[in-house]
Formats: sequence, structure tokens, C-alpha cells
Amino acid sequence: MKAARLDERFGVVRAHATVLVASVLAAHGASGTEGFRLSDVRFFCYLFANWLERDVLYPGEAIDLTQVRRLMLRLTALGFASTAPRRAPGSRAGVRYGLTRAGSSALVAVLGEAVDTRSFEEAVFVVALMAGYRARLLEQVTPEEAERLREQLEPGRLVARVRRRIERVLGDLEARIASSADMVRAAAELRGLGAKEEVIAVRLEELGVYQLQHVRSFADFVLSLPQDLRAFELGPGFMHRSRIIFETLAENARAQLRALDGLAARLATGQPGVGR
Repeated sequence: MKAARLDERFGVVRAHATVLVASVLAAHGASGTEGFRLSDVRFFCYLFANWLERDVLYPGEAIDLTQVRRLMLRLTALGFASTAPRRAPGSRAGVRYGLTRAGSSALVAVLGEAVDTRSFEEAVFVVALMAGYRARLLEQVTPEEAERLREQLEPGRLVARVRRRIERVLGDLEARIASSADMVRAAAELRGLGAKEEVIAVRLEELGVYQLQHVRSFADFVLSLPQDLRAFELGPGFMHRSRIIFETLAENARAQLRALDGLAARLATGQPGVGR
């Protein structure tokens, strides 16, 4: 099943999709037959955000009940959730929800896609969920989806997907570092031959100086700048970005790959999960 588009019109859902989806699934799985409340989803949002250190890193981005309600209305409109028909005796008042099997299938698929599209921390979070709760989650989905997702969401496979993604990023960064050095040499050689900035800009564009050529040509962009900025961009600007941005991000990517080595080793010890 294709992952659902839950973020239509709601920027907060897009920003917190992984945590929100996991929270809805957790609230549903923990609620039994009486359904879950909006406050149950918000609690799991707090819990999972704490696991990811988001309450420390982004203290002003807490999810409120209005945002959870909007998400549940969206899920209900998609046929992925419905209001619980009745409450158990003695339970607290308030609308309660339950996920349909199609809804659980769609949300689990969203979690699976997070390892390819979301942050490193969120990808590790999804791996942790699947290592601990995959069997329980698959009990909630349709039989067809359970069969397809069981192997796809195997934690080792998820780690491999995260690794391939980071390796692609690292390869691009290393290529940009090498390209920056080439551009500096090319610009210096052209200056040594007495070339004007217009000629240098066009030549660097031909050499593939940046990755936004389809948006605006490099020569058009750089020649529109004031003279001092233009001189910087056609000279030391390349190495400045390379050393400060690209090399730093490349180091971070290598650190993430090392962290994945440790994660894979820990997964290999066969830690128990719910329902195994």
C-alpha cells in the first residue's frame, strides 16, 4: 500500500509526521477495544519526542490537541479511522477513535518510508520501533500488507536503507569538495591569463560549478552581484563553502555511518520484541 498523504494543508503534520504517525499507532495499539482519545496521541507525541531529544532541541514545537484533532479528522475522511461506537463502563468522556486495518496499513507504510525521507534521528527511531514492536504493528494491518511489510520492515533491512541514503549524500559531498578545489584552480588559472570575470563565470558554469543550473545559470547569478561579492564568489567563496559546509557535513555523514555500524551490531544480538 502506498503511504498516505497525511500532511495536506497541515504544515505541523509534515514537520512531525514520523512522531505523529507513531503516536497514533501506539495509542491505537494500547487502547484495546474502547478506542483512544486525542490526549492519548498527544501523550505518545510527548514520549517519543523525549526519546528523540526534541523537547530539548526544539522546546517550542510541542503538539497541541487541535493539531491532533485535525490529523484524526483527516484520517477519518480517508477512511483510515472512525469514532469508537461506545465506551467501556467507567471510562472517561470524550470522543474516542480507532484505526481501521487499512488505516493501520497506511500508517505503518508511512513509518517505513521515513527511513528514506526523514532525519537520521527519525530513521533510527523507526528502526527501534520495528525492532521492538514490528510483530504487534503487523497484527493491526491487513493480511496482505502484513505479508508484504514483514520482510520490508525487518530492522536490518531498514538499517541498510538508511546506510545507502547516507552513502549517497556522502558521495555527493565528497564530489562537491573535489569540485570546489577544481573551481579554485580553474579561476586562478584564468585570472593568471588575464581573463575578465565574465569569462571566468562562463567557464566555471561550463565546468558544472553548482547544482541549480536548471533554476538560474551560475553566470547570470554571480555577475548580478556587487563587485566585492562577485570577486568573493569567483575566488575564495568556493573553498570557504567547501571547508565550512561540505567538509563538516561529510564528517557528520561518516559519523552517522559509524553509528549505524554500532546499531547493526546491537541488533544482531537479538534483543527481544513484543509479540515475537
